Amino acid sequence: MRIHNKLLRSILILSLIGLVILPSGAMEGGNPALYNAYKGLDDLGVKDAWDMGYTGKGVNIAIIDFGIDFATPDLMGTQARVSNVSSPYYGWPIVIDLESLSYYQDGTSGFSSHYANTTSMDVRDYQVTGTSKSGIYHIGDHPDQHIAQFYGQQVKVLVVDESVSRVYDTVYVDLNNNHDFRDDKPCRKGDEASYWDRDNDGYPDESGGMVYFIADGKTPLPLSRMLYGEKAKIPKSGELIAFECDGDFHGTMCASLIAAQGKNVMGIAPDARIISVRLGKTEELLWLLAVLGYDGVPNTGDEADVVSRSGGFMYRLNKGADEGSAFLEYLSTNVSPSTAMIFVSGNDGSGYGTCNPPSGEHAINVGATYDQWWNNSSYRGDVTCFSSRGPNALGQVKPNVLAPGYRTPESLPLWITHSGKAAWDNHGGGTSGATPHAAAVVALIYQAYNLNSVALTPH
Repeated sequence: MRIHNKLLRSILILSLIGLVILPSGAMEGGNPALYNAYKGLDDLGVKDAWDMGYTGKGVNIAIIDFGIDFATPDLMGTQARVSNVSSPYYGWPIVIDLESLSYYQDGTSGFSSHYANTTSMDVRDYQVTGTSKSGIYHIGDHPDQHIAQFYGQQVKVLVVDESVSRVYDTVYVDLNNNHDFRDDKPCRKGDEASYWDRDNDGYPDESGGMVYFIADGKTPLPLSRMLYGEKAKIPKSGELIAFECDGDFHGTMCASLIAAQGKNVMGIAPDARIISVRLGKTEELLWLLAVLGYDGVPNTGDEADVVSRSGGFMYRLNKGADEGSAFLEYLSTNVSPSTAMIFVSGNDGSGYGTCNPPSGEHAINVGATYDQWWNNSSYRGDVTCFSSRGPNALGQVKPNVLAPGYRTPESLPLWITHSGKAAWDNHGGGTSGATPHAAAVVALIYQAYNLNSVALTPH
């Protein structure tokens, strides 16, 4: 699929001014009072897109950030999956985490690794599930430091071969820290999110992250063969679990603005699917992997159609002509012209020439607007004082589009609230919040083109 850049920008400019997160049906969901006050949908007419069936279905959006909580109520089931049946990762969620991978490959146990080392088979002091075909369980510490801080110690992860002896396919997280795995939720391919619904109200209250890889002794970790070749380590069966966890809430906020499901708040493209790309390594490499996917080939279904990055490089000189912007131009014009690259303009305004790179010709940079609906005011639409301005060093107009960046509803990770019904607020904003608004609109555009079989042209 190919998108013409000028057409995309034109549609975005018309679509984004004042855009808010209220698909049809949201009034029937978790926060009717909130959406009675939040009138942005009525102002813009976004409901028409949903009424025509454009909800982002079939579109993968990569969020480059510090992780996403896929167990928070509004993001359950929104993870993108590998759809290629010939892939060894078929059916599993797509997550790019080079930080954890490099720690494992180097043989070090980094504090920020999201891999669980489950080489131990010593389950003494724990009540196991009784469901192992071989009778041999693997156990280890959960890598999420937020859980460790909450309990004052790391909770345990149990790995079980429930279908075939010594083929480990199911993971349990002792989220209530009672040393008994029989009352914990099983996680396996197709149902990977770990959570504890403390009061059984249908809203998860504690998150154990999302499993996206269980070692089978044969399959390398995602992307390891591409990056390390024959030196890529392959963990033994049952001895490693890869988790996706939220690092600092920012990624969960961005994901919810795109794809929240209406339990508390609602995203613009609720049927789009999210690829988490975790920060921690060279960012330009993350852009490349997001557009190539696990197999290293664009346009095969395991990569992003849209990349959303709510962060930039304010310290770089020659904004727009810097090396990151040049590399993004190469990606957009030579590697994957069909991928829309949506980047933050930054919160360094209001001076001219402050738009954060990458901010070249084919980067769609997003600025922020005010919307004082929360103060019972009709005032909305002006550019915020903090939103970075252009032009860039090449004289190009920046930002390209505007979107809400002040007091928008957002989801929160469960490590903040420890309550599913409380896992939201109306404090989303900054150009960090505006950027996923734009990415979500692009997802609607992608779906519309797909459904109408329109031939798209490259940049």
